[in-house]
Amino acid sequence: MNRNNSIISCPKTVKSLLRFALSNPIDTCINRNENTLLQDIYLDNRNLFFNYKGFEGIRLILCETVSFKFDSNYIICKIESKNKNICLNIKLNLSKSDLSKIIKYILKNNNGKFSKFPIAILANWENPYNYHIHAILNSSKHIVYDF
Repeated sequence: MNRNNSIISCPKTVKSLLRFALSNPIDTCINRNENTLLQDIYLDNRNLFFNYKGFEGIRLILCETVSFKFDSNYIICKIESKNKNICLNIKLNLSKSDLSKIIKYILKNNNGKFSKFPIAILANWENPYNYHIHAILNSSKHIVYDF
């Protein structure tokens, strides 16, 4: 439940989930039957403190780009807590075509720079070791970079 004790219906697309997450308190209830809160499926600088060593499972993460390695098919992103005491690195593996599409979009819309561009990623995350999370995506449909 949110601050008004009301239940919010769950968004149907990744982009609508991102919009919902950005415009609601992190403790908003999104599924009363399963007692699911927004913070259970969404991660940004508001709730990074509780997940700072990493986590596993399906989550939508709002982060910033750091760099990419085209020949190895990945993007490095990071998310920092509000007070910047905690930083979580994210390695995102993509197909060459999806990687190329995302890189071109970011460079075009970020004055030729790749770093510090907001990107949201919905994935089934793995936590191979503390402070690093990893996901392999088969489709760019779970990445929102044009918001």
